[in-house]
Amino acid sequence: MSLSQFLLQSDPNLGNVLTQAALAAITPVIEVQDGSNYNHTYIKPDSDIAIPQLGCYHHWVGDRKTPRHFPCKSVREYSDTEWSTQQAIAHRYGDAGRDTLTNRSLCGDYKSLSGQIPYRYHCKDDAAEFAYRFTEYNPNDILDAYPKLTNRVIKASSGKCLSYNSTELRLIQVQDGANLRNTISAWNYTYTNGSFQGDIIIPVAHEAFDGTTYIYRGKDIPQNEKQWSCGDRCLWMWAHLNPGPYFRDNRSIFYQCPITISPVENAIRPEQIFSDGMARLAAASIALQGRRGGNWQQWTQYQFYPVGTAWEIHNGGDDRVGPNMAEFAIASISTLAIQNSRVIVSADQPNLSSYLDFRWGFVIPLTLFVACIHIGLFLTMWYFDTRPSKDKMDMPLIRKDTPSNTASVGSSLGFHPQ
Repeated sequence: MSLSQFLLQSDPNLGNVLTQAALAAITPVIEVQDGSNYNHTYIKPDSDIAIPQLGCYHHWVGDRKTPRHFPCKSVREYSDTEWSTQQAIAHRYGDAGRDTLTNRSLCGDYKSLSGQIPYRYHCKDDAAEFAYRFTEYNPNDILDAYPKLTNRVIKASSGKCLSYNSTELRLIQVQDGANLRNTISAWNYTYTNGSFQGDIIIPVAHEAFDGTTYIYRGKDIPQNEKQWSCGDRCLWMWAHLNPGPYFRDNRSIFYQCPITISPVENAIRPEQIFSDGMARLAAASIALQGRRGGNWQQWTQYQFYPVGTAWEIHNGGDDRVGPNMAEFAIASISTLAIQNSRVIVSADQPNLSSYLDFRWGFVIPLTLFVACIHIGLFLTMWYFDTRPSKDKMDMPLIRKDTPSNTASVGSSLGFHPQ
């Protein structure tokens, strides 16, 4: 039996043995697992659901399972101290919208707004618009492990920003908004864009070389501000690109940007509405600090970001001023929705479900191994079948119609010529 014939007969048997051995080694495992996140839930209609309280900025008091609930008040019911607290929290919540180590936004793109991944918020490509998609929770989900993503969306956007060059600078003394007995040093800037001129005062403590100072110029709280209003849910916010030795040829530039917060899309309950006042508070959050900046009768406030930090604008260019303000606002809203206490309403309730966990370890590499064995056997057979055999190579060459050849062949067959 030739080698190729042996391989032809043995290849199926060898392949079957290898396949059976491989299947025995990778026996599949099927188990019923309990779900642990939003990927494994089912919906129970008309049941208790927890949604964030959207009427004010405040903390949890107690734990999430048994919080001490403090309802939000109307605008007139808050004291100045309580307003200061609200503004400070609004700013801190916006700061949480970026990774503190990398300064990167914690957002997904707009395509993922209809997906199943609960991003912190969403960034629209090449536009100064950002969105947050609200989530709902089972009241028993203490760890917020399996939220239900809704179709309710709120957006923050920036219109076209105006820019002004600083033409004059004077150092003055102004009243300390935190302590009426003290005065503080401040810069009095004169700015212009060629057709309009104005003045703005910034405390020295909120300026530094090459940094960015965000400014809320309102005399009243953001909810009630009229002079710097650009609509029911819009405020004109300011930023100052501080002069310094490294950027912008040592120029001092002011920016004025309209920041708008949209109503909540698809809101059908009063608890799901984000009010006009709260929209303005979020729009101003990048500049708020919770204390009056230079006049105890006004709510003008400042927030300074040194060069290289998350929200300063030198490295992003002029086109990042408005987007920074809008992104900060949506980050503040998204953190509010996560951190605020919750109210219970009746809606579709997410519940963890069980699922089949099918595991078949090493099935791909072992399948490839068996396939390679078959291919190797096939190539070996092909090689031995196509190369010249030894018998053929040793056979003498015979020429036609020659006596010697005829006699030689006849002798080998037992015939002798006469």
